Amino acid sequence: MQIVNVILQPTNAEGRLAKYFIDNYLDKALNLKLPNIKASFTDDQTIYASGFRLFDLTVSEDANNNGQLRVYQQKTTPEQILASVANKMRTILLSSTSLNPSPLGNFDLNWVKNNIVNFLEIPTKLQEVLDLENRKRNQLIKSKVKIDTRLTGKNLMISGQTFSQALATLLRDENHLEPTELQLERILNKYPARLIANRVSNGLDPDAPFLCEAERQDADSKISNTHFNFERKIRLLSAIINFLQLNQKNSTNNAFIIYTNAIIRIDELNWLKEAIEILNIPFPDDLFKVISSQNRQEIEDVKETWGKGKFQIMLTNKQALGRGTNLQYLLDKDYYQKHSHDFAIIDQRFVNLNEPFIDIAGIYIESLTHMFENPNNNGTQDLDDFKIRAGHIIYEQFELYDSNQTNLSFRDVRTRLQKYFGKISGNGMWDLLPAQDALAAELEQITGRLCRTNIKNKEMLIQYDYNFVNKIDWDYLSHKRTNVLIEDLIEQNKNRLSSNPKYQDRLATIKEKQELALINSGAVFLAKRAYKLRSLSETMQYQWVEMREWIVKHPRISTLSKIPDHLRKTVEGFYYRLSKPDAKYYYYHDQEEDPDFKNVLLIDSEQGKAQQKLDYLKSQKQVPINAQLTSLNLEKYAKYLDKIFKQNSWIKQALLREKYDLDFSKKSQWLLTPAAFNNLYKAAISEEIFALICQKYHLDFHEMRELSQNEFERFDGFLKLNDQRILYVDMKNYDSRRTTVLAKDVEKHIQNKLNESTGNAAVIINFYEFEKENAYRNSGIRNEINEKKIYYYPHLFRHNGEIDNALLQDLLDKVVRNDTSKK
Repeated sequence: MQIVNVILQPTNAEGRLAKYFIDNYLDKALNLKLPNIKASFTDDQTIYASGFRLFDLTVSEDANNNGQLRVYQQKTTPEQILASVANKMRTILLSSTSLNPSPLGNFDLNWVKNNIVNFLEIPTKLQEVLDLENRKRNQLIKSKVKIDTRLTGKNLMISGQTFSQALATLLRDENHLEPTELQLERILNKYPARLIANRVSNGLDPDAPFLCEAERQDADSKISNTHFNFERKIRLLSAIINFLQLNQKNSTNNAFIIYTNAIIRIDELNWLKEAIEILNIPFPDDLFKVISSQNRQEIEDVKETWGKGKFQIMLTNKQALGRGTNLQYLLDKDYYQKHSHDFAIIDQRFVNLNEPFIDIAGIYIESLTHMFENPNNNGTQDLDDFKIRAGHIIYEQFELYDSNQTNLSFRDVRTRLQKYFGKISGNGMWDLLPAQDALAAELEQITGRLCRTNIKNKEMLIQYDYNFVNKIDWDYLSHKRTNVLIEDLIEQNKNRLSSNPKYQDRLATIKEKQELALINSGAVFLAKRAYKLRSLSETMQYQWVEMREWIVKHPRISTLSKIPDHLRKTVEGFYYRLSKPDAKYYYYHDQEEDPDFKNVLLIDSEQGKAQQKLDYLKSQKQVPINAQLTSLNLEKYAKYLDKIFKQNSWIKQALLREKYDLDFSKKSQWLLTPAAFNNLYKAAISEEIFALICQKYHLDFHEMRELSQNEFERFDGFLKLNDQRILYVDMKNYDSRRTTVLAKDVEKHIQNKLNESTGNAAVIINFYEFEKENAYRNSGIRNEINEKKIYYYPHLFRHNGEIDNALLQDLLDKVVRNDTSKK
């Protein structure tokens, strides 16, 4: 509902921004609803297009062997909804984390882009202007505000400490305190029993060994959790003390927020207060305000407290404080005037001193254990809530698979889901870059709430759990426009950044995987759907013909805008974008195992890079050691067409009149994919030229569009014989190596199609004699044509480009002559 409200009731600022984009970028680019052709002519099996259905079967190990079956299903996805909205109206996506490549907690924008008719991105020059303005803004803030960025609790990574030593070291290093042994003992003795394994009463032994993260890897899970929780709680204690110390230094630093991984419970709050009191640090009675849900009124109450200059810490988590929640608050006018010297004005142009809005003075962000909560319906969790969380986690795992940003296999996804549902142990996530990117985006969104106003405290304290350092994709953060707080965090962690090329290579790898996924998805469609076109309506069959006719006229294009709107998203998937204009590219697939080009393993416009990729696949034993690159070279391919045109100039002139692109020497940005070129273009160009020959010699030929609906695409058309019988035509465009085994490879398939059709016989005609010497010989129609018999011709054109006279004479002898053929 929040999203709908934003769409239907934009603020004045949002309205002005929308008008700017519409006037400057969207006015002449109206989005159109996807045509029906899209729905039938795709083969998108991703979770984004198809949703999911997961069966969870549990059998109890009791005497009755009772079982429980749960089915989780989601058919409509957020990506579907966004694409649907964007195809029906102008849609503007605006977010500081919009360039986040991760699909976790985000739309998979790569899928959305590929399913929107018109997609526009902010031009590079405008992006550069925004980058420059953002740098100026960040620098201006830094010049007026002291930003104190801290990673809290590094000493807790040290092994060999007791509980007392770990706490003492933390308080000394982070808070500059020197607690006595008695103080440490009292604090540890009051530690909540609920957080201690196998304990019914409060208290930790000060002299017991504290297990740091590395030491607890092999420990019992309950013991490990005890030490993990202790580490988190004393980090939290240290962060709170820092806020109190900053307030003692300057009372105008009074507004703070803490993001925890889970909502803090009452026994933990009591322990935190007792510990602070034992350390003799004064604090107000209403030190904490816990926000456990998106309760707007409670949030406003905290802001009102801050606005009066009173100290308070908001304790919350990312689930409780939604993305749309603003944390800036209205400072009491009289209070501001009295303490104005303690505040910095960033940009006077945007300040109204009668309503002095201010950002909070500090934040502590606890490290996340996981991006989404694990579902665990043990009877205490609401079933509806459990189902929502379970659905979220299922969706997340398939996103990791379908986004092409990981090397996870389908089996890996299944294993990860088993882990989440407690079927097997383990729950690894942070080794995956999409999770690290999502966490980085989460930090951007959280810290961005402290960067919105032009009045700020002159000192800000930004604290992060030290455990963040190995869970963040630092390279993602450092290569994008971001806020001043994240910029300062990056500055302190330059040693964690990789070189620029490494990060760019990673982005290029993601892009390449996505391109391959699209290329192979299009090939799967061609292989599967082309055989099912007879079940489509006549209108849809006509659209299929129209798509083929457009492709055969455009083996290369300079820009996708050349594609007609009603074919845009269908045809677009059959083109590969080269890194620079050319007439060729290189790829690899296993021709024997993959004749339909459904599993192209690499593709690149540069031969050297393509060879490097192939060598890598060889080293990984993913391809045979003798594997060789294949090139799609339009100029080289066109040599046999040039021979044909030289001997039959009338064919070329007829094709040019119909606006066929026949200049293959020109370089272009987009070339047909391997599947589209080999399975669409080569077939369609041979069919078109055969139709022209029939027209020239007045042979009664009927094209594919004239086949009956239930015979559509079984053959490429039919000839009417002198005895009024039907002879189907199936054009092939095979090289000599394949024509020599033509009968063996296709006879059974063609025979099955012929037996299911109403016509009498079929003739297979290969387009060109690619080699002069060809062992394959005619088995043509010179003699009688028998019922349900298949006949063969190895070439329509001889090696020198001349029409095969034997084939032509056979056709002239057997086929009805009239003037109603094509053109």
